[in-house]
Amino acid sequence: MISTPYWHAAELLRDQRGVLVPFADPKAIAREVSGLLRDEVRRNAMSDNAYKLGREMVWSNTARLYMRSFERHDVRGNRCPANLSPPRESSAIGRMNRRS
Repeated sequence: MISTPYWHAAELLRDQRGVLVPFADPKAIAREVSGLLRDEVRRNAMSDNAYKLGREMVWSNTARLYMRSFERHDVRGNRCPANLSPPRESSAIGRMNRRS
C-alpha cells in the first residue's frame, strides 16, 4: 500500500506494511508504484505484514478486547475484584462475544 503520511496511514503502514510518500508529490507515488511492481519479494512481504495487522482488527478480536476491558471495570470505571465480573448472558455484548 502506498499513502500520504496522514496520521492513521503513518500508523498502519509502519513496520514494513506499506510506503509513505509526501503530499502532492505524484513523482514519489509513481516511483514507489514502479518500485513495488519490480520488487515482488518486497511487495509480498508488505502484503503479509499488512494482512497480519489486519487480522488483529477483525470484529471477533475487537469484541474480545472490549469484553476483557468491560470485565475488568464496573460501570463507573472502577476495577472489578478478580472474582466478580459483569454478567454476560443478559448483555448484547456478551452475545456478540460468544459468536466470535
